[in-house]
Amino acid sequence: MGRFEEWLALAEKGDPNAQYELGWVFAEGDGVDADLGTALHWWRLAANSGHADSQNDLGRAYAQGAGVEQDYGMAVAWWTKAAENGNRKAQFSLAHAYSRGDGVEKDSVLAIHWWLKSAEGGYPKAQYALGQAYAKGEGVERSLAQATYWLQMAADHGNNGDD
Repeated sequence: MGRFEEWLALAEKGDPNAQYELGWVFAEGDGVDADLGTALHWWRLAANSGHADSQNDLGRAYAQGAGVEQDYGMAVAWWTKAAENGNRKAQFSLAHAYSRGDGVEKDSVLAIHWWLKSAEGGYPKAQYALGQAYAKGEGVERSLAQATYWLQMAADHGNNGDD
C-alpha cells in the first residue's frame, strides 16, 4: 500500500493528520491530479478537528482567494483558531491582519500580542516584524534596545527582512 492509499484510509476514518497530508497531496498534485477543491475539503475536515496546520492553511487560502472566494474575515477566523492552537505562522499572519486591518478592525495592540507570541516561538518573520515595530514605535513604546534584540534574533534565524 502506497503513501496515498495509507493516508486516504486513515483520512476516511477521521485522522486529522492524514486529512492534512492528503490535502497537500491534492494541492500539489503529488501522484494525483492537482485539485485545490479536494485539498480544501480534507483541510477543512482536519481543521474542524482542531488541526492547527490545516486551520492555518485554510486561513491562507481565504486570504489569497485560492480555491475559495477571497475573504479576509474567514482568513482571520481560521488564523485565530490556529494561532490559539499554537501555530506560529498563523500567529504571524493574524498579527499582520491586525496591523493592516485586513478582515478585522486595525488594532496595533493585538498585532503586537500575536507577533510577540510568534516571535517568542522562534518564527523569524515575526521576530523581524516585532523588531520593526519597536524601531518605529508602532503599537509599542519605541525601544531601540528591543528593536535590536528582535532584529538580531530574526537575523540569527535567517530572516533579514527580504522575504
